Amino acid sequence: MFEHLFDRHDGLDMLRLAIAGSSQVLALFYLRFVADPASPLRTRLKTSAVGVLALLPLTYLGGGANIGALVVLTLALALSALGDCLLALQDQQRLFVPGLGRFLT
Repeated sequence: MFEHLFDRHDGLDMLRLAIAGSSQVLALFYLRFVADPASPLRTRLKTSAVGVLALLPLTYLGGGANIGALVVLTLALALSALGDCLLALQDQQRLFVPGLGRFLT
């Protein structure tokens, strides 16, 4: 169904699938901890599930794609992961606004 998104025949197809797959696996592991109180493991899983996706747009550089759009998408995903990290930390009262700001950016 989504094969055309990753199958570019440029030698990076398996890397793209590995990035997407690792994000899915991390997200599934995170689901186990959603109801638990904040912990370092929970924070790392939440951040990593989105953070690893920031690498995906970079695999399309040099393939004729819009470089500016790929860089913006990479930064957006990285900031989203940082926002997730701040929102997942134990000190949520103090870090809520900065975390939400990074996430919304």
